Amino acid sequence: MGHHTILRSGNTALPGQETDNASPELYLVAKYNVPICWLALFGVNDIKAFRDDREEAWPYLIAPRESALLRLRNRRDLMFNLLPKAHLTTFEMFCSLLDGLRQPYLHCDTSDVGSMHSDADEWRGMLREMLEALDDAPPSRMRTGLAGILFGSGLSRGWSRLLVVSGFGWPPSDPDNDYYLAGDFEEMLRGGALH
Repeated sequence: MGHHTILRSGNTALPGQETDNASPELYLVAKYNVPICWLALFGVNDIKAFRDDREEAWPYLIAPRESALLRLRNRRDLMFNLLPKAHLTTFEMFCSLLDGLRQPYLHCDTSDVGSMHSDADEWRGMLREMLEALDDAPPSRMRTGLAGILFGSGLSRGWSRLLVVSGFGWPPSDPDNDYYLAGDFEEMLRGGALH
Protein backbone atom coordinates (compact mmCIF):
# COMPACT_ATOMS: atom_id res chain seq x y z
CA MET A 1 0.00 0.00 0.00
CA GLY A 2 1.33 3.45 -0.85
CA HIS A 3 1.72 6.61 1.17
CA HIS A 4 -1.47 8.68 1.14
CA THR A 5 -2.86 12.05 2.13
CA ILE A 6 -6.49 12.13 3.22
CA LEU A 7 -8.78 15.16 3.01
CA ARG A 8 -12.15 14.65 4.66
CA SER A 9 -15.00 16.58 6.17
CA GLY A 10 -16.14 16.11 9.76
CA ASN A 11 -18.36 17.32 12.56
CA THR A 12 -15.56 17.76 15.08
CA ALA A 13 -12.34 19.79 15.28
CA LEU A 14 -10.50 17.04 17.15
CA PRO A 15 -7.57 15.50 15.23
CA GLY A 16 -8.02 11.94 14.12
CA GLN A 17 -11.59 11.71 15.40
CA GLU A 18 -14.19 10.22 13.18
CA THR A 19 -17.17 12.40 12.46
CA ASP A 20 -19.32 11.70 15.55
CA ASN A 21 -20.47 8.39 14.08
CA ALA A 22 -21.54 10.16 10.89
CA SER A 23 -19.94 9.29 7.58
CA PRO A 24 -17.84 12.11 6.12
CA GLU A 25 -19.52 13.91 3.24
CA LEU A 26 -16.09 14.29 1.69
CA TYR A 27 -13.34 11.68 1.72
CA LEU A 28 -10.52 12.23 -0.79
CA VAL A 29 -7.27 10.32 -1.02
CA ALA A 30 -4.12 11.33 -2.88
CA LYS A 31 -1.19 8.99 -3.30
CA TYR A 32 2.44 10.00 -2.67
CA ASN A 33 1.78 13.76 -2.45
CA VAL A 34 -0.20 16.51 -0.73
CA PRO A 35 -2.13 18.32 -3.49
CA ILE A 36 -1.42 22.04 -3.45
CA CYS A 37 -5.14 22.91 -3.51
CA TRP A 38 -5.58 20.87 -0.34
CA LEU A 39 -2.67 22.63 1.39
CA ALA A 40 -4.07 25.99 0.24
CA LEU A 41 -7.11 25.37 2.45
CA PHE A 42 -5.03 25.64 5.60
CA GLY A 43 -2.87 28.13 7.47
CA VAL A 44 -0.09 27.72 10.02
CA ASN A 45 -2.57 27.97 12.93
CA ASP A 46 -4.44 24.94 11.56
CA ILE A 47 -1.56 22.56 12.38
CA LYS A 48 -2.60 20.31 15.30
CA ALA A 49 -0.81 17.39 16.95
CA PHE A 50 -2.23 13.89 16.61
CA ARG A 51 -0.86 10.74 18.20
CA ASP A 52 -1.95 7.59 16.44
CA ASP A 53 -0.56 4.08 16.84
CA ARG A 54 2.94 5.42 16.17
CA GLU A 55 5.07 6.77 18.99
CA GLU A 56 5.36 10.29 17.58
CA ALA A 57 2.66 13.00 17.60
CA TRP A 58 2.27 13.82 13.89
CA PRO A 59 0.98 17.16 12.62
CA TYR A 60 -2.60 17.12 11.40
CA LEU A 61 -4.42 19.95 9.60
CA ILE A 62 -7.91 20.98 10.75
CA ALA A 63 -9.88 24.10 9.84
CA PRO A 64 -13.47 25.24 9.89
CA ARG A 65 -14.77 24.54 6.38
CA GLU A 66 -15.99 28.09 5.75
CA SER A 67 -12.69 29.72 6.72
CA ALA A 68 -10.73 27.09 4.76
CA LEU A 69 -12.81 27.74 1.66
CA LEU A 70 -12.39 31.51 2.10
CA ARG A 71 -8.61 31.02 2.40
CA LEU A 72 -8.58 28.89 -0.77
CA ARG A 73 -10.60 31.49 -2.66
CA ASN A 74 -8.28 34.25 -1.41
CA ARG A 75 -5.40 32.23 -2.88
CA ARG A 76 -7.27 31.82 -6.19
CA ASP A 77 -4.94 34.14 -8.14
CA LEU A 78 -1.93 32.22 -6.85
CA MET A 79 -3.54 28.90 -7.83
CA PHE A 80 -4.40 30.30 -11.27
CA ASN A 81 -0.75 31.31 -11.74
CA LEU A 82 0.47 27.85 -10.71
CA LEU A 83 -2.00 25.52 -12.36
CA PRO A 84 -2.16 24.68 -16.04
CA LYS A 85 -4.88 26.71 -17.71
CA ALA A 86 -6.73 23.52 -18.64
CA HIS A 87 -7.32 22.77 -14.94
CA LEU A 88 -8.75 26.10 -13.81
CA THR A 89 -12.33 24.87 -14.25
CA THR A 90 -11.49 21.88 -12.06
CA PHE A 91 -10.26 24.27 -9.36
CA GLU A 92 -13.60 26.10 -9.44
CA MET A 93 -15.46 22.76 -9.30
CA PHE A 94 -13.39 21.80 -6.24
CA CYS A 95 -14.41 25.08 -4.53
CA SER A 96 -18.06 24.39 -5.39
CA LEU A 97 -17.80 20.86 -3.99
CA LEU A 98 -16.46 22.20 -0.67
CA ASP A 99 -19.07 24.95 -0.63
CA GLY A 100 -21.87 22.37 -0.83
CA LEU A 101 -20.78 20.40 2.25
CA ARG A 102 -22.79 20.57 5.47
CA GLN A 103 -20.16 19.25 7.87
CA PRO A 104 -18.34 22.20 9.50
CA TYR A 105 -14.70 21.03 9.51
CA LEU A 106 -12.06 19.90 7.03
CA HIS A 107 -9.36 17.49 8.15
CA CYS A 108 -6.16 16.74 6.24
CA ASP A 109 -3.96 13.89 7.43
CA THR A 110 -0.52 14.27 5.83
CA SER A 111 1.40 12.03 8.24
CA ASP A 112 1.71 9.12 5.83
CA VAL A 113 3.31 11.28 3.11
CA GLY A 114 5.27 13.19 5.77
CA SER A 115 6.83 9.96 7.00
CA MET A 116 8.39 9.55 3.53
CA HIS A 117 10.29 12.82 4.06
CA SER A 118 11.13 13.01 7.76
CA ASP A 119 10.09 12.38 11.34
CA ALA A 120 7.06 14.07 12.94
CA ASP A 121 8.89 17.14 14.29
CA GLU A 122 10.73 17.82 11.03
CA TRP A 123 7.52 17.30 9.03
CA ARG A 124 5.73 19.81 11.29
CA GLY A 125 8.43 22.36 10.42
CA MET A 126 8.17 21.53 6.72
CA LEU A 127 4.38 21.93 6.80
CA ARG A 128 4.81 25.30 8.52
CA GLU A 129 7.28 26.44 5.83
CA MET A 130 4.99 25.29 3.02
CA LEU A 131 1.90 26.96 4.48
CA GLU A 132 3.85 30.18 5.04
CA ALA A 133 5.10 30.02 1.44
CA LEU A 134 1.51 29.98 0.20
CA ASP A 135 1.11 33.43 1.75
CA ASP A 136 4.16 34.72 -0.16
CA ALA A 137 4.19 35.12 -3.92
CA PRO A 138 6.58 32.76 -5.70
CA PRO A 139 9.32 34.33 -7.80
CA SER A 140 8.19 35.24 -11.29
CA ARG A 141 10.83 32.96 -12.87
CA MET A 142 12.66 29.89 -11.67
CA ARG A 143 16.19 29.15 -12.81
CA THR A 144 16.47 25.80 -14.54
CA GLY A 145 19.23 23.78 -16.16
CA LEU A 146 22.85 24.72 -15.45
CA ALA A 147 21.89 28.11 -13.97
CA GLY A 148 19.56 26.35 -11.54
CA ILE A 149 22.31 23.90 -10.56
CA LEU A 150 24.94 26.63 -10.12
CA PHE A 151 22.85 29.38 -8.56
CA GLY A 152 19.82 27.60 -7.17
CA SER A 153 16.25 27.70 -8.43
CA GLY A 154 15.53 31.14 -6.97
CA LEU A 155 12.82 29.65 -4.78
CA SER A 156 12.60 29.93 -1.01
CA ARG A 157 13.02 26.70 0.93
CA GLY A 158 9.27 26.71 1.63
CA TRP A 159 8.39 27.03 -2.06
CA SER A 160 10.93 24.38 -3.05
CA ARG A 161 9.42 21.94 -0.55
CA LEU A 162 5.89 22.92 -1.52
CA LEU A 163 6.46 22.15 -5.20
CA VAL A 164 8.09 18.79 -4.46
CA VAL A 165 5.60 17.61 -1.81
CA SER A 166 2.55 18.71 -3.81
CA GLY A 167 3.59 16.77 -6.92
CA PHE A 168 4.79 19.55 -9.22
CA GLY A 169 7.17 18.49 -11.94
CA TRP A 170 10.55 19.93 -12.89
CA PRO A 171 11.51 21.51 -15.27
CA PRO A 172 8.39 23.30 -16.52
CA SER A 173 6.92 21.63 -19.61
CA ASP A 174 4.87 24.62 -20.70
CA PRO A 175 6.98 27.69 -21.64
CA ASP A 176 3.96 29.94 -20.96
CA ASN A 177 3.61 28.62 -17.41
CA ASP A 178 6.62 28.46 -15.06
CA TYR A 179 4.96 25.82 -12.91
CA TYR A 180 3.03 22.78 -13.90
CA LEU A 181 1.50 19.87 -12.12
CA ALA A 182 2.78 16.43 -12.97
CA GLY A 183 0.17 13.77 -13.46
CA ASP A 184 -3.58 14.02 -13.68
CA PHE A 185 -4.65 17.12 -11.75
CA GLU A 186 -8.32 16.16 -11.73
CA GLU A 187 -7.35 12.83 -10.18
CA MET A 188 -5.38 14.67 -7.49
CA LEU A 189 -8.31 16.99 -6.70
CA ARG A 190 -10.75 14.10 -6.47
CA GLY A 191 -8.16 12.00 -4.70
CA GLY A 192 -7.01 8.75 -6.18
CA ALA A 193 -8.71 5.55 -5.16
CA LEU A 194 -6.90 3.41 -2.62
CA HIS A 195 -5.32 0.39 -4.27
